[in-house]
Amino acid sequence: MSPPPKPLPFISRPSATQTLTNSATPTLPRKLKPAILAISIALITATGAYYGASLKQEHQAKSTVRQRQESTLDERLERLRGMRARMEVERRGLVGKIEEVERRREGVVDVS
Repeated sequence: MSPPPKPLPFISRPSATQTLTNSATPTLPRKLKPAILAISIALITATGAYYGASLKQEHQAKSTVRQRQESTLDERLERLRGMRARMEVERRGLVGKIEEVERRREGVVDVS
């Protein structure tokens, strides 16, 4: 077995850790690393906010269901009466719009 060749004088020999880190991972340009870090942090923050909002919404839905289940008969009737009143107001508005459209259609037919 022959001894290893001697390195040339103008080439420095890298250490074992430098060889592993330089050859195993590609290097990124210096300006690109902060941008990737900022995008990563923003993405993690947005994901956390979305997940937190969905948990809050789920909790509110469960508490609403629980409140409805625990409400008394009088409270349920009052809530239904309120819903009916809102629906009647909406119905009156829709009926008015329908009548107005029919009047316009009749007016257009009469002109022709």
